[in-house]
Amino acid sequence: QEEFTPKMLVFTLQKCGLREEVAEQAERIWQDSYVGLSSELMSKIAVINKLINIEWTFGAIASTDEIGKVGSTYIKVRFCILRKQMSDDDKNLIDNINVEFSIPQFYRFLGSLKEAKRQMDIHCS
Repeated sequence: QEEFTPKMLVFTLQKCGLREEVAEQAERIWQDSYVGLSSELMSKIAVINKLINIEWTFGAIASTDEIGKVGSTYIKVRFCILRKQMSDDDKNLIDNINVEFSIPQFYRFLGSLKEAKRQMDIHCS
């Protein structure tokens, strides 16, 4: 597996929309602190989160105080996340995170997920 280098950090930050100067400053900080950060991070990783299920429902607003919203549609998504504790004395927890999207918001979210997958495929293969 390829190591995540400071140059890859700059590239990724710029792809996410950060200005070149900011990305390069992050690179300098990364280079100055890389060894210490890596060993500290590896020694203190305590939680691994895993998406275990996604449930969704489609709905339409039938009644509201705002007349303009009646009949508008939405998608309610529930993300079930397993928070696995690394130490033996901690128990695994399941968090349910509920999010409500308008249809345009949902499609923007879906596009963001597809782009994240594409980036992970590029950088993790």
